[in-house]
Amino acid sequence: MIMSFFGGGGSNSGGDKETIRSLSRDLNRSISRTNSITRDMDNSRFSSRFVTGVRRTFVQEKNDHTWENLQRIEKIRRKILRRSETPFFGKVLMTWEGTVSKAFFRDPFSHFLMILYIATRCLFYLDKFSFIQNAKFSIIGVANIGMIGGFLTIFLIFYAKYASERYADMYKASMGCEGRIFDVAALACSSLPRVHGLRLLRYLNAAHIAGYIGLSDTYTYGNFFITSNKTKKLLTSLEQKRMESICMDKGGSCYRELISWAIAEVTKAQKNGLIDNQLAHQYRELILKLRGCIGTLYDFDDQPIEFFYCHFVCVLTFLYLPLFTLEVALSTGYTKDLEFFEMLLYETVSITTVFL
Repeated sequence: MIMSFFGGGGSNSGGDKETIRSLSRDLNRSISRTNSITRDMDNSRFSSRFVTGVRRTFVQEKNDHTWENLQRIEKIRRKILRRSETPFFGKVLMTWEGTVSKAFFRDPFSHFLMILYIATRCLFYLDKFSFIQNAKFSIIGVANIGMIGGFLTIFLIFYAKYASERYADMYKASMGCEGRIFDVAALACSSLPRVHGLRLLRYLNAAHIAGYIGLSDTYTYGNFFITSNKTKKLLTSLEQKRMESICMDKGGSCYRELISWAIAEVTKAQKNGLIDNQLAHQYRELILKLRGCIGTLYDFDDQPIEFFYCHFVCVLTFLYLPLFTLEVALSTGYTKDLEFFEMLLYETVSITTVFL
């Protein structure tokens, strides 16, 4: 048996070679199947990433606001903030995330306008608009359409100005929260014992986070505060249970109670002789300014831009854009008798006008 295994037996050498070849074929088939499975897994991962990217780009879906997703959104937001400093004819024009181009391709109404334009131009090539050749019908209501466009432009300018001012005021209030917390921290470092100062800052930072959680559905107690509390050690277990009983996701009750805890901490330090009356007044003033900044954000949320104004602008846009699209498509006229490059130039200018 041993001699046969090492090739010593002549009578069994042929059978041994056949067995080795069979094992070799089985091994090659196994490797081939493994490579095939690996390629399928790679293709599946690529397809999954591709579908996810398409959905994020062109489909308006409800976001999965997990902690990781919030961090990803924040990184994208930070990148967008710095893109305004890049060269105009470079990264600005080639940017997709956070631009009007992405909003345009996600809007169903823009899809309707493009289909309307393309369908109208196709009818031209099918000789369905022969009456347009008559000079009397060459332009359909261009003066009236221009009047509506001018009227809409005025309202859009005021709408954009109002929205921009609201954004600037909200940003100022948001950064004011951070500034007041830094002011209290600067005072606490030089006037309070470490234990009392850290407890005061814990309450203020927790109030800052709780304010945003009660303000928006994006940040919730589950996806933001719990992780922040674990990493920053903001509240103890008993204090956290108190916040859970109030329900941090609804309204500003939690941040207001945390503000009252901070003021109570200042009052306690004043009674114990750790700070004098003037310094306690400064603490209270800064803490109440923090409450005012958070309250300003809630005021903006409670009173958005007037619905009548938004509705009026939307109605004008809804009526004007289809008319404008038809006007551009009809006024371009017949181009099928032109040279290819001339026709391409006409159609490119026409569709760019509709897009703008």
